[in-house]
Amino acid sequence: MLSSTIRESFINYFLSQGHMKLPGSSLVPSDPSLLFTIAGMVQFKPYFLEELSPPSKRVATVQTCLRVNDIDQIGYSSRHVTLLEMLGNFSFGDYFKEEAIHFAWEFVLDYLKLPREKLLVTVYEQDEESLLLWQKVAGLSTDKIISLGEEDNFWRMGETGPCGPASEIYYDRGEGPFSLNDFPGDRFVEFWNLVFIQYNAQDSGILIPLPKKNIDTGMGLERMSAIMQKKDSVFETDVFQPIINTLSQMLNAQYKESNIVTLRIIADHLRSITFLLSEGLTPSNEWRGYVLRRLIRRSFLKGYRLGTTKPFLYKVVPEIVSLMGEFYPTLKDKPGWVAEGVKAEEEKFLKTLGRGLDYFAEHLDKLKSEKITIFSGKDAFFLYDTYGFPLELQTELLQEENFTLDTESFNEEMSKQRSFSKFQGKEETEKTGIALYEEFPATEFIGYSSLEAEATVLMCEKREDGNLTCLFDVTPFYGFGGGELPDFGLVKNPEGVGQIIDVYSTDTGRIVHIVQLEKEFIRKGERVILEVDASRRKDMEIHHTCTHLLQAALRKLLGSQVTQAGSSVSPDYFRFDYTYHNQLTSKEIISIESLVNEYIRNDYEVNYCTRTYKEALDMGATALFGEKYGEEVRIVKINNISTELCGGTHLKRTGEAGLFLILKEEGVGAGLRRIEAVSGKKALDYLNRLRQERETSLGLIKQSGDLVQGINNFLNDYKQLQQQKEILVNHLITICKGRLLANTQSYDNLQIISSVIDHLDQKSIRILADELRNSLKEYIIVLVGKESGYLFVSLSESAIKKGLHAGKIAGEIAQRAEGKGGGNIESGQGGVKDIDKACLVLNDMVSLISIFLK
Repeated sequence: MLSSTIRESFINYFLSQGHMKLPGSSLVPSDPSLLFTIAGMVQFKPYFLEELSPPSKRVATVQTCLRVNDIDQIGYSSRHVTLLEMLGNFSFGDYFKEEAIHFAWEFVLDYLKLPREKLLVTVYEQDEESLLLWQKVAGLSTDKIISLGEEDNFWRMGETGPCGPASEIYYDRGEGPFSLNDFPGDRFVEFWNLVFIQYNAQDSGILIPLPKKNIDTGMGLERMSAIMQKKDSVFETDVFQPIINTLSQMLNAQYKESNIVTLRIIADHLRSITFLLSEGLTPSNEWRGYVLRRLIRRSFLKGYRLGTTKPFLYKVVPEIVSLMGEFYPTLKDKPGWVAEGVKAEEEKFLKTLGRGLDYFAEHLDKLKSEKITIFSGKDAFFLYDTYGFPLELQTELLQEENFTLDTESFNEEMSKQRSFSKFQGKEETEKTGIALYEEFPATEFIGYSSLEAEATVLMCEKREDGNLTCLFDVTPFYGFGGGELPDFGLVKNPEGVGQIIDVYSTDTGRIVHIVQLEKEFIRKGERVILEVDASRRKDMEIHHTCTHLLQAALRKLLGSQVTQAGSSVSPDYFRFDYTYHNQLTSKEIISIESLVNEYIRNDYEVNYCTRTYKEALDMGATALFGEKYGEEVRIVKINNISTELCGGTHLKRTGEAGLFLILKEEGVGAGLRRIEAVSGKKALDYLNRLRQERETSLGLIKQSGDLVQGINNFLNDYKQLQQQKEILVNHLITICKGRLLANTQSYDNLQIISSVIDHLDQKSIRILADELRNSLKEYIIVLVGKESGYLFVSLSESAIKKGLHAGKIAGEIAQRAEGKGGGNIESGQGGVKDIDKACLVLNDMVSLISIFLK
């Protein structure tokens, strides 16, 4: 689902729930307590405080927000951005917690189709009402509801103003059980924050209850796009990838390795820069203009360090306008002016950068003459703040001169500057860290040679989910690592049998087992038998060995510049990411697949040995970029075609893989490609499914033998039928038009046409409505498709002037016929479930219209 579709679906859903769509406010708020607009509710502060009356008690918006408190995390974090689009629904004294929870839950389940089992929520620890409502409305069990403190789940817009307890919805990107120690970490993505605004915070810190309770929710479009598009980072979505691709080509910097963070930062900052300039803000040394200047200079510095010495940011502005201009038309008003503003600041900074280098050299010479080897944090911050020198660049330059940097005083200066933004909203924290269990001996792993072991229980602790965390002195179970999923299997003794459902290794060599038991029988110090699921292990050995064969084939056929960029090995299939600029042709895919199968048929022996890291590299072993290796490493060597550093599980001979098939090849970023493939029994299963699908397809089109010829025949027949259908539909529209025009009703000088239409689909009903509009001047048109239940309402200008609203009429009709509807003032649409009830409403449209005109 594209980001634009998510945005549109959100607005349409809340329109159908009686909300009024309002435009987002400026990024530059009138509120002096805020640096920028940081939430959708900023423009509604007077409504929450009842200083003004809202145009509707229910409102929905798409609000651009700018947050710079997390700027140091941009690019490194998979979810933080400076400019974000916040999809929000609001209630001003209308509905409260129960309805807000219902709307959010219905939208994510029924409209976005997110799997229920992947969702969990947090509530404020003192908000018992919300906890009970999540159970009642959403049917969530208590293990899916996490209570957190004020820092996490009590929302404030600023030091003063509307505030209240919050409840957040998270998406679980992982598998299996989890503990609160792992929450949220990288596994859980918070995408929707429901704020129950009940108080007005005073300067004194006192919370005064508001006269009416309000709702303020915000869903991050960028995060939801990552979820819906199954991306690990917001920067891999359609929101950012076109910008990153443009930058990558312009800077001649592939989106990989050390360039990834740099390109992300530039792409992120450019969106903020473009929006701020389009709203009339200009770079300066004062307050908001200062932030804009810093964003431009920080972005330019990133490009400068990639090798560019000329302005380049301004050239990307048209790409951002193209991406976002349809929904934000103000971007189209003055794209040339925005680009010129960016370019002017880049040129100015080029001069500033030179002066900064001069200042650095002169100051260093002075310190040398005074025999001082510590560079003060205050001077470092001056370079950082005034000339835009990144701290890491200063550190590198100082190390070359045998100087050290006083980072403590630098951080003090940085803290003073950060307090300048006055934004005290909730900061997301990455809660990471796995227990190392260093008080226990390292686990002896024997899984390369055996799938069974008799072991002693060193530790056994009960987890919050009822399962056990266990350590054994020895284990045949492979823990998740190197892209390979963990082993599953059994732990047993004469008292019972348990399931090992997860295994992971710590950096200190302890292999942790998660055990699921029906009854407790594992105790510290006792002996147990550990048995690995042999079938699952075999499938993973086949797939892991095939990743090595695939890389060898890619490097042989495409060139040695191809390198592995990641992999995921599971029992069902494997994924292999690699660096390459071009999409593979069908011919190349067949050649790669054939070469891997040739390696399999040759039945090469798979050999293993252990060497020091340096010795392994001297042998020509391939290491995965970015992977951490110890002093001693395991080498997997297959004949003379592949030598890799790898700690995973593998076959003894390549022939055991049997068969290799490529399922899909696609791009996942600039210069980064991905292959999904299967081997062994899973490949045979895939071929059997294809065979069955072929037979089923032949049966469906009533053909035998040649499937391609059969499909062509079917498509030709279908095309003829579509042509005949179009003729009949047009004829039916003409008949319906004549019948409806001959049976109009009149009310208050308006002609009313309302009818349930047989045999016309949604598109045809809209065509019929257009035909009717062309024949009438003052009209109310209401049509319902009998088979589809599609509802369409259209009003003439004169009907609108009388006070009618098509979207509201559609909503009322749909509600009476057990459906949902909405829309704008000119046209409304929706769906009805009960056609008989819809007929009753349409037969008495005069009464309904009279109600709206009262």
